[in-house]
Amino acid sequence: MSNVNFNEKIYDGYDEEESVKDIKGITDKVTDYTFTDISFPCVIFKSGLRLEKHKVKVISNMVKSTTGSLGKDITLYFSKGDKQLYKMGMLSGIQISSLIEIVGLDNLDAFYDENTRLAGSLIYTLCTI
Repeated sequence: MSNVNFNEKIYDGYDEEESVKDIKGITDKVTDYTFTDISFPCVIFKSGLRLEKHKVKVISNMVKSTTGSLGKDITLYFSKGDKQLYKMGMLSGIQISSLIEIVGLDNLDAFYDENTRLAGSLIYTLCTI
């Protein structure tokens, strides 16, 4: 066994006196969702959402039908309670109003970009994309 001097660094990658560096979108501000690897605009199903099986099937078919859409696609995410997001697919702006009718405004969060959150009836603005 070797003796370790307590004044020596055991792990070179860590220094208690070094300050923590801010990482944009993670440590510089607190948000409901961490915006790493998220595509904008996006719609997020809120955590705890429960839907009937036929509604889930309709949404699944909507996501599958977006290939080759004319406008910019809107990414669809499902939120798990621990602030993790899972990408479900993409929808076109034309499909957003149908999604809102199926799920309801209260069960959705939406973001136009990293700094613009759309709440309530403002989510309908994604229909024009």
